[in-house]
Amino acid sequence: MLTIDQQRAALKKLSQNELIDLLIGEDTAPAPRPTWNAVAKEAKDLLRPRAKTNEGERASAPASAAAPKTARAPRKPSATKKPKRSPDELAGLKATLTSFLRKNPGVGVESIAKDTGYTTKELTLPLKALVKSKQVKHTGTKRATKYTLTANGMSAAAAAPAN
Repeated sequence: MLTIDQQRAALKKLSQNELIDLLIGEDTAPAPRPTWNAVAKEAKDLLRPRAKTNEGERASAPASAAAPKTARAPRKPSATKKPKRSPDELAGLKATLTSFLRKNPGVGVESIAKDTGYTTKELTLPLKALVKSKQVKHTGTKRATKYTLTANGMSAAAAAPAN
């Protein structure tokens, strides 16, 4: 007699046709072949884990005996993530950028970062805002992008205090 684990392993190795032949039996009269869904359901019933009863017999586990789902632990905030910058800080960065671009037109973000002491990541948001407000125009793509002040940017840079 095979153990349940051995039976499960043997059933998992069978093909679809072998499962159908096993379930129908070879010595029976030709009957309409069951659908794959019926075979799958019977195979699933055979493979379902069973719980032991008090007498030591195995019985089907009720559907409600499934393990309860545990709640996922909340994510920890990243230690390296910085808080949002204030509008005043962003305005100061925009003013720094416009005054820098006034003196150095046609430079890339890496040159700006190197000369101003900020990281390229810190400069991305204010530069995008300046491009959107049409104070700065850009040419090129990706790392070859160069930034230049427009007429609107020149007047804003002249009005802003020099840093």
